[in-house]
Amino acid sequence: MKNIGYNNSVAIIGANSNVGAQFAMAIAKAYRLLLIDSDEMQTSLLATKIKHKTQLPSAVEVVSCSKDASWEADIIILASPTHTQPSIAKKIAEVTTCKTILQISNANDESVSIQNILPYSHVIKVIINHSTAMVQGEDADALQLALQLLSFTHWTLIEKSKLT
Repeated sequence: MKNIGYNNSVAIIGANSNVGAQFAMAIAKAYRLLLIDSDEMQTSLLATKIKHKTQLPSAVEVVSCSKDASWEADIIILASPTHTQPSIAKKIAEVTTCKTILQISNANDESVSIQNILPYSHVIKVIINHSTAMVQGEDADALQLALQLLSFTHWTLIEKSKLT
């Protein structure tokens, strides 16, 4: 299989979360990963697991600063707890212009859109409910990129075109 998109890098903020780790494992062979989480020891273990699985030691890097990782990444997956997402969005705002950001939340969580905090970014909201991912966003290209990323996962995808 051709490594599509390997020229792109993906920062996963909240890499140790269940969804963050699932995403990392699912897309590791196709994208260079920058993993960020507060527990760097656990994040390093995840990186080691991914390197072993992919046999690509340069495919994953543990980064301690979400702003640095977001500056370096082409795509950002915000898989941290939903109550932390607005503050993280404020930290990374100046380095995310024109970038696609997947804002991940669980169906049971009350999530506030971060689009107003990141007005020059393409925010795609992804709501996970068991084995289903509802994907919604306003930018067609960013939405297609999100769907491409999500196609590597085991979730059934439901697309909505507009953020609400």
